[in-house]
Amino acid sequence: MLTPDGLTELLDFLDNALILTDLEGNIELWNHSAMELIGWKTLDVLGMPVDRFLQFPFVGQENSTA
Repeated sequence: MLTPDGLTELLDFLDNALILTDLEGNIELWNHSAMELIGWKTLDVLGMPVDRFLQFPFVGQENSTA
């Protein structure tokens, strides 16, 4: 069985940034690539809302690129 620490180590091998959140959108885990992309260390972001770092359009929101 894969432990949380083992999962973290496995995800650090990915080149793509990966951020896992709980159901409320708080960061539970992110990999090394996410840390490099965002510029914050893992221990500093755990439990923080992901929307502090990433902005997501709402479903049905029109994209205004005019």
